[in-house]
Amino acid sequence: MCYFTHSSAQRQALSLIGSKAKNFSAFFQAPPQKIAAFQEIKTLIIGVFLTLTEKSKPHSIMSNNLVRLALFEPDIPQNTGTLLRLAACLGVSVDVVAPCGFVWGGKHMRRAGMDYLEHVDVIHHVNWQSFSDAPTTTRRVLLTTKSAASYTELAFQAGDTLLIGSESAGVPEHVHNSVEVRVTVPMRVGQRSLNLATAAAMVLGEALRQLDAFPKGDQ
Repeated sequence: MCYFTHSSAQRQALSLIGSKAKNFSAFFQAPPQKIAAFQEIKTLIIGVFLTLTEKSKPHSIMSNNLVRLALFEPDIPQNTGTLLRLAACLGVSVDVVAPCGFVWGGKHMRRAGMDYLEHVDVIHHVNWQSFSDAPTTTRRVLLTTKSAASYTELAFQAGDTLLIGSESAGVPEHVHNSVEVRVTVPMRVGQRSLNLATAAAMVLGEALRQLDAFPKGDQ
């Protein structure tokens, strides 16, 4: 199931496209800038179009709502597909904060997510402001290498949203500073980072374990 958070989402999406379209001025500059501007705008327009026109799935999707995943401006479709497959199998809803760095629902994302994509609740937010303005009383838990607190030391709470930054840049400083909790996955000295989907699966698994929220046999 795929839907937007509020009825004005289409207008916000078109506004976002309009702001990006200003980059068309780069078409009158050097060829590399023309190509980069065109690719950025094309990806954004197609991604928003696919999201706006995607129909709700005909069957009922069960989510536990005790833990959510939120993907901030994801860059790599294979990771996103993997995370959506994970969410489908574990009954976890997913928030996606646009813009994405790829065409939503494209072949690379579907190759990783396969038919599991039909069994996950996804809410699209046109930008961070839209996501942060959504009414909630729950915590946002950011997975980041810039924290010294291990995720295993955190007492997860019902309703927590695990926020995953983009593969290339993580999250900007204002997002980092706005979340309630920041945790990391401890690693050996000298290693930069885990694969994003791997790290998310580890932390999500711990949260579900603590909350006794793994799917039961009848779910």
